[in-house]
Amino acid sequence: MSDATQHVTAPMLQHRTTLDEYFHKWEYDRFAEGNPRLQKKMADRGNQLHELMQENDELWEWLVGTEAFSQAGGLAVVRDGQVFWACCDWRS
Repeated sequence: MSDATQHVTAPMLQHRTTLDEYFHKWEYDRFAEGNPRLQKKMADRGNQLHELMQENDELWEWLVGTEAFSQAGGLAVVRDGQVFWACCDWRS
C-alpha cells in the first residue's frame, strides 16, 4: 500500500465506494478472518481515511492499465472534484 497521490488522475477513477465495499470486493474481509496482521492493516487504513477525509469528500476506487497483467489500482479521496490523496493497493 504505497502513496500514489501524485500519479492518480481523474480519468483513472472508476466508481465511488466505501471502505467496507472495497474490502469486500477484494475479499480482504474474508482473508482477515483469523489473520490479526491483516485485521490491523484494515483497521489502520480505516483510521487513516477517518483522519484524512472531511465532510463532502468522496472515496473512489481507481484503476490504471488496460491489460490484465499490467494494471494497478487502489483507493482515492476526492475533494472538490480533485484527487486529494490516493494509495496503490495492488499491481498485476
